[in-house]
Amino acid sequence: MLDNSNNPFESKKTESLLATLIYKFLPYWNVFAIAIVLSVIISWVYLKMQTPIYDASAQILLKDNKSESVETKFLEEMVSMDLNRIVENEVELIKSNRVLSQVVLELKLYGLTFFKGKFRDIPSYNQFSLSIESQTPENLADIETKVFYSHKKGTNEINIEGKTYPLDSFVKTPYGILKFHLENKNIELNEKDGYFFQLISVKTAIKRILEGLKISTNSKQTNVINLKYLDQIPVRAEKTLNSIISNYTKTVIENKNRKARNTIDFLAKRIEFVNKDLISLDNQIQLVENGSAGVNIIDIENNFQSRTNLLNQELAGIEIKFLILRELERQINGKNEQIINSLAVADVSDPILVKSLSNLSELVILKRENEVLFGSNAPTTLSIVEKISTLQKEIKTSLNGIRINLEIKKAEFENEYAKLYKTMIGIPVKGQVILELKRQQSIKNNIYIFLLQKLEEAELAFAATVSDGIVLANAVAGFQPIKPVSSSVYILGIALGIISVLLFIFLKEDLNPNVLFRAEIENRTSTRIIAEISFNNDENQIAIFEGKKTVIAEQFRALRTSIMETLANVNGGKTILFTSSFSGEGKSFLCVNLASSLALTGKKVVILELDLRKPKVFVLLNTPREPGITNYLAGKATFDEIQKDVKYSDNLKVITAGIVPANPTELIMSDKLAELLSELKTKYDYLIIDSPPIGLVTDSRLLSRFSDICLYVVRYNFTPKNFLSLVQKMNKNEELTNLNLIYNGLQKRGFGNYNYGYGYGYGYGYGYGYKYGGEYLEDEKSSVSKKWHSLVGRILKRG
Repeated sequence: MLDNSNNPFESKKTESLLATLIYKFLPYWNVFAIAIVLSVIISWVYLKMQTPIYDASAQILLKDNKSESVETKFLEEMVSMDLNRIVENEVELIKSNRVLSQVVLELKLYGLTFFKGKFRDIPSYNQFSLSIESQTPENLADIETKVFYSHKKGTNEINIEGKTYPLDSFVKTPYGILKFHLENKNIELNEKDGYFFQLISVKTAIKRILEGLKISTNSKQTNVINLKYLDQIPVRAEKTLNSIISNYTKTVIENKNRKARNTIDFLAKRIEFVNKDLISLDNQIQLVENGSAGVNIIDIENNFQSRTNLLNQELAGIEIKFLILRELERQINGKNEQIINSLAVADVSDPILVKSLSNLSELVILKRENEVLFGSNAPTTLSIVEKISTLQKEIKTSLNGIRINLEIKKAEFENEYAKLYKTMIGIPVKGQVILELKRQQSIKNNIYIFLLQKLEEAELAFAATVSDGIVLANAVAGFQPIKPVSSSVYILGIALGIISVLLFIFLKEDLNPNVLFRAEIENRTSTRIIAEISFNNDENQIAIFEGKKTVIAEQFRALRTSIMETLANVNGGKTILFTSSFSGEGKSFLCVNLASSLALTGKKVVILELDLRKPKVFVLLNTPREPGITNYLAGKATFDEIQKDVKYSDNLKVITAGIVPANPTELIMSDKLAELLSELKTKYDYLIIDSPPIGLVTDSRLLSRFSDICLYVVRYNFTPKNFLSLVQKMNKNEELTNLNLIYNGLQKRGFGNYNYGYGYGYGYGYGYGYKYGGEYLEDEKSSVSKKWHSLVGRILKRG
């Protein structure tokens, strides 16, 4: 920052950030207040126009298969395809069309009722609202138009767009076959209240549920599912979420029961086939034994049976697995696409195959749901069909691999049995036949017992089917909306209001290309600021005269003191030159009032209007323009003729510009002007020269050689900041004699009656509002303003 410390009004600059902010923004306190009030009003209107959203929450705990007993796990594997059910699968099931479509149908969410409010349409879902049921909801289409209705108290009918329909029975309407129901028929629903309903398709209703349904888990290590549903009506949110949980539970149980029933049917059929085989073998053994008199094979049979018993059990197990594999292949190749958990029965533990079968089962269910909702040729349905086909190929490959392994094991057991059978060569043929039949009977009997056991377990599991999920907490809706949150909206609104005012102040002041603050002058030039003069609101351009006690009068008195002190240091200093950057910066006004101020001290003062191109002093003093300086320099007026009296001061004279010349610069350079100034110095104590703006012509530089002090005028919010570099250049090069600045036309910042603070860097002044050398009354602040000013002063002292 350039050094500039001389100012009679300057108070010590505070370094407190708080004080800086206060003085920067306090003048706009009323704008902040208005912005805050408007923000609150706008926020209130916004809240009234927004539909509040409520939430309902619930929790489901999935069973941990690892913690269950071996017996329970063994029974459940008979009726469940997913041996390691994970949370993600359950989440997808909860969000499936199968579950959500049942919710839509159960709660009739395809029929939406509203009534007109002052700011928005308000959804209704209570005992006073209309309930709509469709006979064929799957055929509903989205109806965006508002269908208005009314109901007369105590009647059993409803009026819809001029037509009357009975309540509680399906009737044909332009929107389909519908049933209308009112819980309370003793209410009056008038058309003027704007009651109406809209119908949407089941597909759209499901999409809306998905938009409001939020599902999460506590962590990856837990099986707790957190459900949250958002809705415009808290009661409907609660009912919808409870219905989602209920239908999810039903779907899980139905899936398990369907798989269990398929397993039971499969086992029953196989038991029937094996029983027939056992009867046939028993008959064959009896026939052979009856015709084999004299053949004693009991001892041989016992010895042989004990050695082959283990092999028979192994072969029986393999036969069961072959049987189940054939059943699986039949089902996969069939069109009914009903998969049972045959691998659990066969005790085949191939995790990839188990997972593939689980995915296939889920895809089959999803395919049926999409066929019902969207049709068999819909893109989503065709995509699922393609996935099913791919999975079927993978499963067939896995089954073929299992079959090959079983065939290898079976061949090994049969080879071992053949070796044992060779030891029976010496036994008669009938004895060998009986032994073979009894071996087959033993295998079938093992299969029969195994199937009976599994059938009993499957029946028991079917009777005890429960959902995998335990409802830890039923849905409960909150009474306060979760959005929009009133406090947040008001806080955000007020914040935006304050930010808008800050932005306004920033654009108005910080980005202003013109000079607003004293600090901007000090930062750009080291030229001394000799005074600050406030903007004159009075119509009378003479701001100072005998007895005048205003702020601006005191400022001119302070300027007079500074000028006299400065000229006292100059030998014979009498001449004061005024210039500026442009016309309109107030130098003529300052000339006249400084001259008036000096004249009040009893000094003889003369004003020379040497702005020959655009003179204004004669207008301010209400004196004749001619004869003037140009007349004198042209030899058409005498020295005494050009000196004119000023009405309000005996000590003040003015020499006006006279007629506008064709060559003003040449006149200023003439020797006769120098003679005129020399003669005036002998007659007057002070000569004040009003020269042209230096930014336009060179006249001021030429006149500077006659002056003892040059006062350069910078006007508040008028002089461009970039012209301060010109001032700094002239001061550095000493182009003007004894250059000083006057910061003119300072105006109060902010709006309204209480607005102050101009001058120093961040918008606070140097004592404006205080008293200089006497009392003044015309600009006294109100009592409220004094209190505010006192408060700010105390804060600054603390800072």
